[in-house]
Amino acid sequence: MCLFDDAPASGSAIVSKTHSPCSQSCDFWEKLLRYYGTKILRSNGRHYQADRKCTVGLVNPTYKKLPLSLNGRRDKSVSVAYRNHKSHFTHSTHFTHAKRAAFTLAEVLITLGIIGIVAAMTIPTLVQNYQKKLFETKVQYTYSLLSNVVQRSVAENGDINTWDYGTSYHSDDVEKFVKKYFEPYFYVVESGKSISYPTRYYYTKIKNGVTITWQFDGKFDVGDFPSAIYAIGSFNGNTSSFYDESRDYSHRDFMMTIMPYNNKLDFFSWSGNSRELVINHDTYGCNKNIVPYKRLQCGKLLQIDNFKIKDDYPW
Repeated sequence: MCLFDDAPASGSAIVSKTHSPCSQSCDFWEKLLRYYGTKILRSNGRHYQADRKCTVGLVNPTYKKLPLSLNGRRDKSVSVAYRNHKSHFTHSTHFTHAKRAAFTLAEVLITLGIIGIVAAMTIPTLVQNYQKKLFETKVQYTYSLLSNVVQRSVAENGDINTWDYGTSYHSDDVEKFVKKYFEPYFYVVESGKSISYPTRYYYTKIKNGVTITWQFDGKFDVGDFPSAIYAIGSFNGNTSSFYDESRDYSHRDFMMTIMPYNNKLDFFSWSGNSRELVINHDTYGCNKNIVPYKRLQCGKLLQIDNFKIKDDYPW
């Protein structure tokens, strides 16, 4: 039996812990009464008998339903009876599970459907923006790297029109030329002859993942030099001809040139630095009316636009 001593008029009570077997329960009721004072708790739901059983004997009890948090959880309620004048009585504890708020299957499916629609609308845009940013960054990095390589080589080896080009367009001569004048000035991840055109082109792969295919172009007389040295960058390891249909100069490839007479690297352009002409060139213009493998001037357009893809870029 748990004994409640005399309670003052205010209705507060002190619980005696000296009586067994309810001493553990009395700890609970003491905390409960200290917290709620004279408030009375009762559950009107389905009851589950507590482990400790005590018999209740009450005189004129008064009840009031109030939610209670047990062990940090607010998913149960408890039934308590308390009399505000002197009486000896025992108590019986009852616990009931309160109804939990939950989503219906229909609500969950509707929510998932909305999330799916939003994802379908936004993810392609996010992916495209990421791809654009990657293209801008890699093109700019590669151009900056090779421009520096050319300047360093010129400083050490003299003007480009005095360099040794060999005697032909063969990949052996291209390889010797690149290894002597360019590769000493940057880190080469991989190099070799083009798989598609092993007798004509030589390639090097740099540390940002871009593959550079080198080739000579223009009139080539014995003892003379070609009119241009092409450096074609590729994101997907393409080592074919710069005019191969597998090229896409607005998404995956970009074309740079080194002119022997001006000692510098630049993007390919038959339209100078005029943005309008670079876009609208009949053969190599950077616009949607030109097939992707002929958009050779898209690299130049990126350079003119400070390596930012603008709305009129044919992405």
